[in-house]
Amino acid sequence: IALSMPTGLKPTEPAGLSPVGIDRAIELHNLHKQGVLFLDLRPGDEFETGHIPGAKLFSKGKSQAGEVVVLYGGPAEFNTALAEGQKLADSGLKWVFVFLEGWEGWQAAGLEIEEGSP
Repeated sequence: IALSMPTGLKPTEPAGLSPVGIDRAIELHNLHKQGVLFLDLRPGDEFETGHIPGAKLFSKGKSQAGEVVVLYGGPAEFNTALAEGQKLADSGLKWVFVFLEGWEGWQAAGLEIEEGSP
C-alpha cells in the first residue's frame, strides 16, 4: 500500500525521523484531525495532570497507528523520544517527529492543554 502525504505536510517534508520546534509542532497539531498522532512519553500521572490536546500516552512496544507521529515529553524523556522515534522510523513509520521543546515548551507558549487519563 502506497502512503500518500497527509494534507498539510510540506511537499519537502523528509520521511523518517525529524526534530521540530514549537512552530512546526503547532502546525502539526492543527492537523491532528487528519491523522497526526501526538504521543506523550511522560509517566501516566504526569500525563493525567496535563498534556497536549488529543495526545495519547506512549506505550513502549505497542504498535502506534497513523502515518504521522509526534513524540514529546519533559526534559527527562528527551533522549527516550529520540530513541523511540528512531525505532518507529526504522519500523517503517513514514513521518516521525520529535518535538524538541516538549511539554514545557507547549506550556511556556501558553497553548491549550487537556487533563485526564488517556
